[in-house]
Amino acid sequence: MPSYRRRATDIRRSLEEFEKTQFIATVIQYLNEDGLSRLDFAGRMPHLCFLLIEWRFQAERTEGRRECTPSDISRLVRKLSDLQPIAMAGPGQRIDHLGLSRMMISQYWFQEHPVVWNYEIVRYHLLLLGQGASTWFREAFYNETDVNLNDFLMFCLALNAYFQHKNGLLAYGSLISLFVPHYDINYLAKMISLFGGKFTDIEAKLGEFYEQSVGENDYFRETRLMDFPIILSESRALVIHKTVSSRGIGRIVAKILKRVDSQKFRKKFTKEFEKHVNGLADGLSGDLVLESEIREDLVRQGKRSKVVDCYLTQDDFELFIDAKGVEPKDSLKYSGNVDTVRRALTDNILKGVEQACETKLNYSSKANKIEERFVVVVVNEALPFSYGAGLERAVGGVFDSVRATYGEVFKPENIFFLAIDEFEGMVALEQKEGISVWDLLQYAAAASSTPKTAKYRFRQFFWDLTGERNGERKSPIATDQMAELSSGILNDVETIAEECSEFWRTRGTIDQRVRLFIQLLNVLNQKIGV
Repeated sequence: MPSYRRRATDIRRSLEEFEKTQFIATVIQYLNEDGLSRLDFAGRMPHLCFLLIEWRFQAERTEGRRECTPSDISRLVRKLSDLQPIAMAGPGQRIDHLGLSRMMISQYWFQEHPVVWNYEIVRYHLLLLGQGASTWFREAFYNETDVNLNDFLMFCLALNAYFQHKNGLLAYGSLISLFVPHYDINYLAKMISLFGGKFTDIEAKLGEFYEQSVGENDYFRETRLMDFPIILSESRALVIHKTVSSRGIGRIVAKILKRVDSQKFRKKFTKEFEKHVNGLADGLSGDLVLESEIREDLVRQGKRSKVVDCYLTQDDFELFIDAKGVEPKDSLKYSGNVDTVRRALTDNILKGVEQACETKLNYSSKANKIEERFVVVVVNEALPFSYGAGLERAVGGVFDSVRATYGEVFKPENIFFLAIDEFEGMVALEQKEGISVWDLLQYAAAASSTPKTAKYRFRQFFWDLTGERNGERKSPIATDQMAELSSGILNDVETIAEECSEFWRTRGTIDQRVRLFIQLLNVLNQKIGV
């Protein structure tokens, strides 16, 4: 049987049959068809549609012999879908837990409720501009872009709200109506240009991954189109799909700041991330002890030990919380090689478990049962697994080194790896639903112990406990603090839009307003280079 790479390369080469621009536009229309339910959208396998767009950008011939139809897209998606078992197969050409985890992570993000990505922007606002945050974030962003970070995050949130109702296109005229004259047209052009790229820009960037993109790992990886939430063209921008634009927009600020100084950004962001996790933990039921207090106590006892960021107790229950602000490596999220994944885990994520073990052995005085101890490692982005038992099924022996060093301190099903939005949701579940962290963790541990009742993402346990079934799934995902911040930013956007609307209703005569509008649209097109 031909290899995955050979078959993927053949499919990519076949795309040269279609004219490039028209093919990409047809895929976008296919994904944005009016009236598609969330289930229908998922059935169109958007992760494979995104891969087709990437491949057509990479295919050498531009002109093509014929135009593409929605039926062609459907046929190509089915051909790509047929490759899934080959891409998933681990050593010995079998589909294992790791292969299933990779498949799930490639599809889960676009099935998230859009509000999740709104709160990603709100979180950046809280971490980068909140009380006590380093001024480096705003200064570095402004020096790099000539745009105020507060303005840009507000603009990001406004666009995300826009994309929830306007799939497929972003008319520049709408932005002028909403934001001019509050923002100068040149300033507005700068902000828009930070979001995406022209056709040629995207083509050049994706071309750098020509060989890599037909490999098995790229079948599962998050689309590189995320780096270009919108495709800039004359008078309007193409929005591939709101799932791409919404998630991509939330990451632009971090991408720009990493470009300025990756090491400095990671160091300063990790500090703010840990502060955020500490603040969230303070909203959970129980008695909280922070890292600084643990270290002081250990010094008094003459002990040296690794420690977690937060230690929470209630009665005989213990929760050891450690924040890891770095993003998971691609090799951890997408690789099908067990040894590669194990090495990636050891580099960072498993250190949180080791810190929990040392904190338990050197600091905790509770003589409790192992079932009453929990570990939560909080990361900035979702992993292919949310709990230790599932990780051990996917990557056999992953905790062997921890056991060899510390013994059996925690049961794998009591160890959880949560994305920051899930940890925020855990706090919100207490605030809004009255479900304590202890009830949630006991329920999740019991369910995680067997594949039959386990979940892919931790938030799915929220759905069980709040009684939600296959609807919009608006289980709490944001704390009261974040919800208030989001409302405040959107209120500011609404105030700006009302002021600008008043300007366009009342300034001069209708002819004067039309001439000014056309003039500004021409300037905007010129400034963004289309």
